[in-house]
Parts: sequence; structure tokens; C-alpha cells
Amino acid sequence: MQFVASGTAIPLPRVWMSFSHPFRRGTEVILMDRLTGASLEDAWDRWSDEKKGIVAEQLERHISQLRALPPPSGLRSVCSVTGGRIRCFRLHADATTGPFNFRDA
Repeated sequence: MQFVASGTAIPLPRVWMSFSHPFRRGTEVILMDRLTGASLEDAWDRWSDEKKGIVAEQLERHISQLRALPPPSGLRSVCSVTGGRIRCFRLHADATTGPFNFRDA
């Protein structure tokens, strides 16, 4: 989150601390401000088409900013922001994978 906050204008909650969970090995914990309001999932069906369009434009701007972020420290791989393993629930229910380095063609 600090990486995203330092390179974009995307609004994020303030992080108070992060640490490795003392009893669940490999589990990282982030303590941060709680944002008020309804989740997008809960609010979407109640919104007008105009409001949905505004939200879609905001999401498009945020995603564009994320895609424009340069990799930290010149990393050329699929990895966490620190260069380590990632947790991808599309690949594994509860496991980490990677990092995977790019090869120059």
C-alpha cells in the first residue's frame, strides 16, 4: 500500500502497522484505518446508470495509475512488491507461488 500511495493519487486507508502473525506462520497482518460506506458489491444495484458511469471512470483512472507504476528496483518479474513470493487465489487456494523472472527475447 505504501508503494501504491507513493506513486499514485489513489485514495487509500492509512496503514498503522504491519507484522507477521505470531501464531500463523507465513501470514502477514496489516492494521489500517477502516473506511466508511458500503462496498461496491452492496451498492451497485441501487445506483443509477449515471452514478455507475462515474464509478467506472474512477476505477479506470485508478487502474491506469497502477499500470503506469514502474517496477520497484528495476525488477523484471511477476512477484510481490518486495520481489518475493505472491499469494494468488486464482492459482492456489492457500499457497504462495513465484517469483517468476522474465527472460529477454
